[in-house]
Amino acid sequence: MTPFLPLAAWAAVAIYGCYSAAIDVYARGKIRAMMATPLLEANDDSVSAAVSIHDLRQMVSHRTHLVEKPSDRRVWNAWLQCPPPLAAADEEEECTPLVLSPGCQYRFVYRSNVDWEERQAFFRGFWTAHYFLAKRARTKKGINMLQTVSKDGETHVILTSLFRYKPFFQLRTHTFWGRVVVHNNTTTTRSDNQHQPQQQQQEQWIEWIEYSISTPRQQPKPTALQLEPWKVVKQVDGMLVLQSSAGMMAFEQIAEENNPQK
Repeated sequence: MTPFLPLAAWAAVAIYGCYSAAIDVYARGKIRAMMATPLLEANDDSVSAAVSIHDLRQMVSHRTHLVEKPSDRRVWNAWLQCPPPLAAADEEEECTPLVLSPGCQYRFVYRSNVDWEERQAFFRGFWTAHYFLAKRARTKKGINMLQTVSKDGETHVILTSLFRYKPFFQLRTHTFWGRVVVHNNTTTTRSDNQHQPQQQQQEQWIEWIEYSISTPRQQPKPTALQLEPWKVVKQVDGMLVLQSSAGMMAFEQIAEENNPQK
């Protein structure tokens, strides 16, 4: 029996290696299809933008936490670009209501831009060798969490991600600090060969200020951060939409007692 044990162990390693390689090929094919999905315009009639938030949640994979199907991503992209429901509800309103206020917590759900970073989600979801051998990997509880707090009379934003680092699987928390600023935006419409002023709209933007990396034994040491601001686009039924220079993102509001980082 003794010679059999090493042979069985090597066989198990070989099988696991083949499994991990197969998942890698599968993930690459999925990501290529996700990358090929165009970012649709809001007025594209080929995809219905009147989809419910419940339907959007159902499109997210429970294993990888990604929207993998190109058809589902087309629906998501169309919905992201739809104007807020209140924006055109009453043209006599002086301004649109602000959508980001203190005391809320959100969990990352979707982003329109895709890169090879999404491979880590497949490795983590299928528990491949890549996940354990990676120098840095996002944990299951490390999905981006966004929290709004009140500080000095302003609304501030805290964006956190939990990563596992080699060696010894050390946990490190990446934290971004930002503040919410309000910009007044006035647009004009053309009527009877004349430009008439429209209602003044208030837009919220997140200006990122600091960034830090901390561990359970090390307190964060914030450093100045130079990052383009993110625009707060809308919030519909607890689904918050933000826009950066790279694309659009959606964060789902969660109850405080369901915060996975607690």
